[in-house]
Amino acid sequence: MPFKDRLVVGLGGGPIPGKFYFHTNGRDAYGMYESSQVMGAMEHLREALRQTGEPRELFYKDWEFMVGAMWGDRGQRVMDVFGATEKEILSGNPEIEGWVVREGVARREKGISCLEGLGLAVAEFRLRVNSDSLLAYLQADMPKLPFVSGDTHVIRM
Repeated sequence: MPFKDRLVVGLGGGPIPGKFYFHTNGRDAYGMYESSQVMGAMEHLREALRQTGEPRELFYKDWEFMVGAMWGDRGQRVMDVFGATEKEILSGNPEIEGWVVREGVARREKGISCLEGLGLAVAEFRLRVNSDSLLAYLQADMPKLPFVSGDTHVIRM
């Protein structure tokens, strides 16, 4: 299963609420042992959300929520991040913005994500559009996809 665990942020206030999925590709960028990799991903996400500069501007946009895929690329910690405004969500067919954060630097890249990352983002955005509220969406189960499994971890800021 390429996406193994899910990290949920923003239930208690703070940055834009969101769901981040931890991909098995390059997990070693987040820690040496599997038991420490989820903790490493959680700490990396906390660091990115607390930073000033580009990542902070990205994570504090006017998005209603965000979805992310966390993975590693030759030892670098990478997040593909997708978001949309509340107005776009309410339209029923949101225009989705995408960014890549490499080692804390947010940027536009030629390839925004892999097929599994895009499939996950589409499934999450459909789930949000069909949810009664943002809170109901954040508390919903993982989408039923063949490449998603694992546990949910809530990150308090």
